[in-house]
Amino acid sequence: MAEQLKKGSKLLWYRIESVLGRGGFGITYLATDTNLQTKVAIKEYLPADIAERKLDSYVIPKTGTDGELYRWGLTRFIEEARTLAKFKNNINIVRVHSVFEENNTAYMVMEYEQGNDLELMLRTPQYQSEKRLTEIFDAIMSGLEQVHAHNIIHRDIKPSNIYIREDGSPVLLDFGSARQHIAGKSQNMTRIMTKGYAPYEQMDENGGDQGPWTDIYAIGASLYYAIARKVPADSFSRFTRVIQKQPDPLIPARDLPNAAEYSARFLNAIDQALKFDAADRPQSIAEFRALLLPDKTGAPEATVIATPDAEAPTVLASAAQPLYSPASEPADKTRYSGVDQATPAPIQASSKPTSSVPGHTGSGGLGKGLIAGIAAAVLVLLAGGLFLLNSGGSQTDAEPARAMTPVATAGSPFGTETQGAEPAQADPRDAGAPPATDQTRRQAELEKVEDERQQAEQQRFAQQQKEQEQVERKQREEQRLAELKRIEQQEQQRLAQLQKEEEEAERKQLEEQRLAELKRLEQEEQQRLTQLQKEEAEAETKRLEEQRLAELKRIEQEEKQRLTQLQKEEEEAARKAEAARLEEQQRLAAERKQAEEKQRLALLEKQKAAAKKTNPVSSAMLQERKLQDQESDIQSVSRLFNDLKVSLSNCDTQTLSRHSKARKTSLALVQSLCKEYSKMDLSISNFQSNPKRGVASANIKIRRLTSNSGDTVLPSKSWDTLPVKTVKADGYWDFVEW
Repeated sequence: MAEQLKKGSKLLWYRIESVLGRGGFGITYLATDTNLQTKVAIKEYLPADIAERKLDSYVIPKTGTDGELYRWGLTRFIEEARTLAKFKNNINIVRVHSVFEENNTAYMVMEYEQGNDLELMLRTPQYQSEKRLTEIFDAIMSGLEQVHAHNIIHRDIKPSNIYIREDGSPVLLDFGSARQHIAGKSQNMTRIMTKGYAPYEQMDENGGDQGPWTDIYAIGASLYYAIARKVPADSFSRFTRVIQKQPDPLIPARDLPNAAEYSARFLNAIDQALKFDAADRPQSIAEFRALLLPDKTGAPEATVIATPDAEAPTVLASAAQPLYSPASEPADKTRYSGVDQATPAPIQASSKPTSSVPGHTGSGGLGKGLIAGIAAAVLVLLAGGLFLLNSGGSQTDAEPARAMTPVATAGSPFGTETQGAEPAQADPRDAGAPPATDQTRRQAELEKVEDERQQAEQQRFAQQQKEQEQVERKQREEQRLAELKRIEQQEQQRLAQLQKEEEEAERKQLEEQRLAELKRLEQEEQQRLTQLQKEEAEAETKRLEEQRLAELKRIEQEEKQRLTQLQKEEEEAARKAEAARLEEQQRLAAERKQAEEKQRLALLEKQKAAAKKTNPVSSAMLQERKLQDQESDIQSVSRLFNDLKVSLSNCDTQTLSRHSKARKTSLALVQSLCKEYSKMDLSISNFQSNPKRGVASANIKIRRLTSNSGDTVLPSKSWDTLPVKTVKADGYWDFVEW
């Protein structure tokens, strides 16, 4: 059994979901169109007898001799898909969306139909009625007729290949044209067909041409199964009985136990479709539909007359429905063969498929209408002869005999017709008339003699015709018996040849298997060596690539280090420049403050001197005011330092950035600590204030750190103290620097 594609495999944009069915020529999958998010059915070309799948899903012929046949079948598969794609508008034929090649094979994308096959539905009484069956097969044949027009034959029609959708409409699935072509070209291929539904010309490569009549046989077999609840006798068994001069094992539909449930027209159509000889079946879907479906014009239905020799029933057509004549077929009717031809040759209007059984003339020989006409004429002549014998060949004067002119039908070999009037009889009222003259009497005698001569000539002709027919019938029977003996001998020779060929094929197959095994081992060894070389090459390539990547990483790290160093140098230069700028600003501010302080002190000295002269007590008051100013400055600076401590404890970086001036290193340290610890225990120490210079400083000490998990950590002495300071400008203390 061929290995199926795994679930989840991708073919273009189709994802394989499961297997719907498999056969000797391929596998059908349920898949998802990932573009449209719809379900589709995909048939894969995989003839299991000549091809196999490798581990990488690649399909190859099993042997070198199978390659040509495999590619030929692949082309037929693709051509059939392209032809079926033309019938997208016909809802009763499986709709093909696309076909594509992949994995050295081809895939046919079809509509995914939901419902049940007809074989299952036939278990319900609703689907066993004549009305429902004609509705289903009328729809199927409407689509099949279009397919036949493109020289494609289904070759595998059966109830399980007819799907009934959920809305009740039927669709014909699984065309087997391509696989039959492949089987026809190879004697080693297994012929895939269903016994009971395949006619003899399909089972035997020498059985005759295949065409619409092949599918019509399968339709008839499907209808037979529907009403008989069993598969009809297979055509090979029928062939065996025919050559052995035994009755046909197929019970006609009209003789089934439940035949009374169906119309005579319906049963007759089934029996006509199941004729063993292809030439005796309806030759087109249109011809078979005319037999199967009720007449919609209101004309009376044909009457079926069962014949004692179990041959096909004689059909008496009404005047509104003439019997089928080969001459009524279109001149461009195309013959279907087992292998589709690129340019089919037109068939003459009267041509039909050759008989499946040599010696069996089918509907050949004299036409049925001509034979019926001759038979009618012979019956009339025989009746006339008996009448003349009984009457002694003379007429009485009192009651002249009626002239025995035969009534010729259309197509009669005699070429005469009745004039529509009988010779006049003697009228009793003319008894007293004068006797006829000698001339009149002589004329009457001559006419009588001529009539008798014509009757004798016609009887002689009829007797000769009868004898000739008996001779011809005997010759045909002898020829048929001789032909059957020849066929039997040929069949025995063919069986012996087949046995010999099978033995040779078996020996050849064993030898091919042994050679194939040796070749496979050689290929595996070659593949192993190739794989080793490939792995060595890949390992060397990987090693070189790793070296190159390591070198690139080293260069990248060096470049990063260089950039980091440059960045540090730039930051250090910027920091130094900023420090110099700040130091210069502070120096200038200090000088300005010193000058202002000197002016203020000079002014105070002047005020003191003036006060001493005017009021000795005011000096003490000035000293007290000076102390008050110093206390106010200490409180202001303490509040600024305390606010900074609270902001640091709470990791309030926004407040820190708005109300303090932080050095980059100090800010980075605090931000790093705030990420790792939830709380910092801080204290202010070493507070110093110089009111004269307008400068105050202190140290903020980090006593302990508390992590998010509640653990307490003591800080390193290298960074547990943050020096802070502030300066007074224009009577106000500036932002704290830390």
